[in-house]
Amino acid sequence: MAARSISVFKTLKPAPADPILSLTTSFLNDPAPHSHKINLGVGAYRTDAGKPWVLPSVQEAERRIIEDSSLNHEYIPILGTPKFVQLVQGFLFDNSAHGNTSKLLSQGRIVTGQGISGTGSLRVLGEFVLNGTSTKKISIPNPSWANHEAIFHNAGLEVVKYSYYDRETQGLHLGKLLEDLRALSPGDAVLLNVCCHNPTGIDPTAEEWEQILAIVEERQLLPLFDMAYQGFSTGLVEDLSVLDKVSQMVDNGKIGNMLLAQSFAKNMGLYGERVGSFSVVTASDSESRTVASQLKRTVRAMYSSPPCYGSKIVEKILEDDALRGQWSEEVSIMRDRLKNMRQLLYDRLVALGCHGPGKDTTGWGHLISQQGMFCFTGLTAEQVGRLQQASVYMTANGRMSVAGITPANVGRLAEEIASVMV
Repeated sequence: MAARSISVFKTLKPAPADPILSLTTSFLNDPAPHSHKINLGVGAYRTDAGKPWVLPSVQEAERRIIEDSSLNHEYIPILGTPKFVQLVQGFLFDNSAHGNTSKLLSQGRIVTGQGISGTGSLRVLGEFVLNGTSTKKISIPNPSWANHEAIFHNAGLEVVKYSYYDRETQGLHLGKLLEDLRALSPGDAVLLNVCCHNPTGIDPTAEEWEQILAIVEERQLLPLFDMAYQGFSTGLVEDLSVLDKVSQMVDNGKIGNMLLAQSFAKNMGLYGERVGSFSVVTASDSESRTVASQLKRTVRAMYSSPPCYGSKIVEKILEDDALRGQWSEEVSIMRDRLKNMRQLLYDRLVALGCHGPGKDTTGWGHLISQQGMFCFTGLTAEQVGRLQQASVYMTANGRMSVAGITPANVGRLAEEIASVMV
């Protein structure tokens, strides 16, 4: 009898569980009654009833897709349909409040492609940067979204970190951030969040952005923006302000280029459809043609072409002024609910006389000053572990999804937090 072959996977070790997705598993396996459990781990919008929300504008877009007999399921171009690209470019770079980006667009200096939500768009840009430029290193915030490091590492870039969060103040560690950026070499890429920083919810002020961008110019860094939560800070157009500032810098020759990865997962609720975009701002229309060819080459070898159903929804919403206006109002509803839940939790903690974390233990003001879906509570890993014993789930670094807070559970959440602060 022939000897049994040895499996090539014999020495393979189990990969560590994803720190965010594994929380959902723990939540589901918790034997406590469902109404008692609080899941603050998953980054997905929930209603006051704790349920997913399919936006009415999305439902209307889907109805129109079904009724359109000309639509089919054929492959779409490598960088997405011309309609999708045109509409998304207009949405991101041709708003009336953003004249400078509009100028770059009219000059053919912005290349946009449909990506597989924000994650896939980041990966495409990471590989494009590695293979198409002399840049081999990217600096990401500390802390950053748990997947950022893996995405860029697997794309082949060296990943380093710059300071961002100050645990003592629960705010931005601006001095150390600027110091770390100054230590980078010209040409290094730097990952910046447009708004609603994940995981901290801490965004630079307009004045702080000026200081950050001055270092980007001084050190001639390559800014790569991640925008997963557009509309959840101030508004769909207003949240683009930092991109306009950087576009002005490119137009004025202060920096060479800008890159953007963007997602419709959160602001359209299209989580499972995986639809987003990546954009590259170039020096000329001829450079844009070269960049586009290399982006196509990157995508072709990675996933050939993007999926089309989610992009059709985006097209239907962006091409119709009334439907686009309705969507904007729905984003406002989501944004206002998140802000209201922050305020409710803050009010409950203050009413309980619960001291805050960090150096300033007198309050919880950071809960309402932070932006977007996530809040960095300042709780320690030990405190988070104790909360989990009470069926309250958040990541070990103290990040909680504000969308998981509801009027029904905020009282118990505040009480459990107060109990672990003792």
